[in-house]
Amino acid sequence: QHEFSFMLRNGLNMLSRIPAQLANYCGADYDNSFVIGSDGRIYKCWNDIGIDGREVGNITDGIVECKHLYDFMFYDATEDEECKGCNFLPVCMGGCPYLRIHNPAVRCTAMRHGLASFMDVIPAILEKQADEAKAAEEAAKAQESN
Repeated sequence: QHEFSFMLRNGLNMLSRIPAQLANYCGADYDNSFVIGSDGRIYKCWNDIGIDGREVGNITDGIVECKHLYDFMFYDATEDEECKGCNFLPVCMGGCPYLRIHNPAVRCTAMRHGLASFMDVIPAILEKQADEAKAAEEAAKAQESN
């Protein structure tokens, strides 16, 4: 709620915050997305950089078959008991892959819990946009008459 109120008060683009359906949550659950650490080790997730045993290869030898390579990619949120009944599932696809594994209690995106607040301010957003459009139209007409 506070985020949306702040954005509205300060004229920020709130419509950019409208949730959209996702196929993947982040690079960690994409097939060919990797992160390379400063030591040349390759990881699937930014959060794993520097953690021994979480690498999936290195720049010399390439990617190696290991459990960590697939930890993030083969998760099916429609089979997760908490996720499958959630109306927000098409927007988050199960949340952060790292948190899903390491801290499931906080894996859900903040938008899930703030969506009702966002919906409450949509009329104000639309009214503001209509006012801006009207002002732009009046300015254009004034410009034409000069």
